[in-house]
Amino acid sequence: MPGVTAKLVSSGAITPHREISLCAFPLRLGRCVRDGISIDDRWVSREHCEIDRQDNRLVIRDLGSKHGTYVNGRAIQSAPLSSGDEVSLGLTRFVVDEAAEADDSHEILGVRLHSNWRASRVPADAQNL
Repeated sequence: MPGVTAKLVSSGAITPHREISLCAFPLRLGRCVRDGISIDDRWVSREHCEIDRQDNRLVIRDLGSKHGTYVNGRAIQSAPLSSGDEVSLGLTRFVVDEAAEADDSHEILGVRLHSNWRASRVPADAQNL
C-alpha cells in the first residue's frame, strides 16, 4: 500500500476533528459522492470538488458547486495546494498537511480503515438488527 503523501485536517470551531489521507487520486469530496469522501455539510454540493496530483503537486478543482470551493479565502475554479493552505467547502474547513507521515490507514466515506482490519460478510440473519 503506498504511503500517505498528504492529508486534510479539519479546522474551525464548528467542524468536528477529522483527518483525510490523500493517497489515491483523483479524490472527490462532496455531500453524496460515490467513490470519494463524504462531507456532512448541507452547504456542500453532492460532488463539490476534486483533489488530484499533477506534476508531483496537489491541485484542487471545483466541480461546479453551488457555493464554491475556497483556498485561503479565495474562490477558485482550480488551484495548486501547499502545506498550510486552508480549503473551505461550505461551512467545512480543512488545512492541508503535506508533511503527513505514511501510515497504514485510509478514510473512506468518513470511516478510518486500518490495513489490519478485515472486511467480512454480515450473516443474513444479522442484517436486520
